[in-house]
Amino acid sequence: MRENFDKFIMENEILTICVIAENLPYCANSFYAYDSLNSALIIAGSSSSKHIKFGLEKSVSGTIFVDTKKIKAIKGLQFLGVLKRANLKEKKLYYKKFPFALLHKGEIFTVLISWAKFTDNSLKFGHKEIWQR
Repeated sequence: MRENFDKFIMENEILTICVIAENLPYCANSFYAYDSLNSALIIAGSSSSKHIKFGLEKSVSGTIFVDTKKIKAIKGLQFLGVLKRANLKEKKLYYKKFPFALLHKGEIFTVLISWAKFTDNSLKFGHKEIWQR
């Protein structure tokens, strides 16, 4: 499973991250880099943004998907994890993928994936793979 999981994540670059903010669900989209060794999604943000403020050091969920109208082309990942401040290695991975982010001076965070469900209809209709840490 990890081969399909990692390949899909590396082929894409935008995720949706979801948190609970003041007892209400809240989602935000973000560019991401991927640390395949640690199954970590690395995003930029600000401590004052809602998804970081309410998600930091807590459980979050999210998705990565291919935008398509063709049933056979549907691919996507649903994930659970914990949002943390990125370490130096993770920051370097993010800036390597998105060097323009160095100009923005934002903060970098990491979602350490604990569980994921990968769907790939190109392999077989309804094909799903579960990965858990």
